Amino acid sequence: MSAWRLEWSVGPNAEIGAGTRVGPNAVIGRGVAVGRDCDIGSHVAISHAYLGDGVIVLPGAQVGQAGFGFAGSKEGHVGIPQLGRVIVQDRVEIGACTTIDRGALGDTVIGGGYQD
Repeated sequence: MSAWRLEWSVGPNAEIGAGTRVGPNAVIGRGVAVGRDCDIGSHVAISHAYLGDGVIVLPGAQVGQAGFGFAGSKEGHVGIPQLGRVIVQDRVEIGACTTIDRGALGDTVIGGGYQD
């Protein structure tokens, strides 16, 4: 009988700040930067993103994934590459199972949260 292995994955060139905790089965993608003293919950996936200090991401959240980038044309809907990132400033809490997509042309920015 095999036991469950609770692991998390960090992609190439990703940075995780001091004091940050990452839950089981979380994925921090290539080039993602996570600040100091953050709490990344289980089953969270983060790509194309920069998270500030003291950010809390509750379980199941998806940050920086491609959104619904489509434009109308004579031939119908045409996909638009998602070129932006997600920038989450300091002290923000992202709820469980929340999705924050990256921008098509610019960045999606979540402003700073609570004060200490």
